[in-house]
Amino acid sequence: MAEFRAVDDFNKYINNNLVDGESGMFLSQEAFDLLPEIQKRTNYTKLEKGFGSLEGLYANNRVYKDITTRVNGDAGTMGNLSRALYSGFLRAKGISQASKTIYSPVTQVRT
Repeated sequence: MAEFRAVDDFNKYINNNLVDGESGMFLSQEAFDLLPEIQKRTNYTKLEKGFGSLEGLYANNRVYKDITTRVNGDAGTMGNLSRALYSGFLRAKGISQASKTIYSPVTQVRT
């Protein structure tokens, strides 16, 4: 639910602040119609279903690629499970090492 809300907030921000802006990252249908034909075909992609409130806008091809590329770090269930197990292992290793050095009375006396 939090991810859905974050994406929705991001899309609203884009709609309110970046559509038809000077950067040319997102264009409305009206602004897109004013572009030369060559620029329409080579520089912009229409955002179709799945983009929520951005549906129907045109995105610069570089921006479109950035917002549609899957992040490899979010590899699904197995990736998240592996990350959680490894994280637990590293946490236990850190506690073990700290107890042998920092929290050891012998280490504190040796100074």
